[in-house]
Amino acid sequence: MVERDQVTRQVEATGVVFSGRCEIQSAACTARNSAPITAIWELPGRTQVNVCRRCLEEMVRTGEWRIVGARFRPHADVALLNRDHRPVLLVEVKRRPPFRTEPEDEQEAWARRIRRNLLVHGAVPRARYFMVVIFPGRSYLWIEDESPKPDASPVATFDATSDIRSHLRGAASEAELERAVVEWLHDVIDHRDKLPVGLLESGLAEQFEDATVVHQYAA
Repeated sequence: MVERDQVTRQVEATGVVFSGRCEIQSAACTARNSAPITAIWELPGRTQVNVCRRCLEEMVRTGEWRIVGARFRPHADVALLNRDHRPVLLVEVKRRPPFRTEPEDEQEAWARRIRRNLLVHGAVPRARYFMVVIFPGRSYLWIEDESPKPDASPVATFDATSDIRSHLRGAASEAELERAVVEWLHDVIDHRDKLPVGLLESGLAEQFEDATVVHQYAA
């Protein structure tokens, strides 16, 4: 999946579902071979693109596509809910692509673009904390105010690679990584001393009191 500033392309859903191979092939793709997919039209030329549900949602969430006449519910890969069942932390989970330059510099720029696209297109709910977890590699935390600034720099960076790896049971697909992040956050709820040192000054540790972790949270 290309994460960058781009011109959003309008698409039109056909509603037709059939078996085939997804043409988008994002990291979250569920139809790399034959599986249920749907056809959409890219406008204005009405070019047909065959796409699985996960890739369709990802293209809309990151601002590549906008479906004419349709709205997607804002959601996050993983969310931490407080005792009132309100989200206090949203987590976007990404498998690290190959970077062309120094990994640390390019990773942060990539994480910032991910957050910016999601905020600009209203693809995530509102929460006090927003986290981009990159595996393997550095991850990033933002503290959001009443009017989140799309181009803001993260307030903290940390490396949870070893903690997440300990929960992986198979290949590091994005679905498996999301599940591993859910288990890692459960660990932090039970043992807050497992929170990475880089996050201790953010106030995030207090949010784990009586908290619940939700996979694929929708507002």
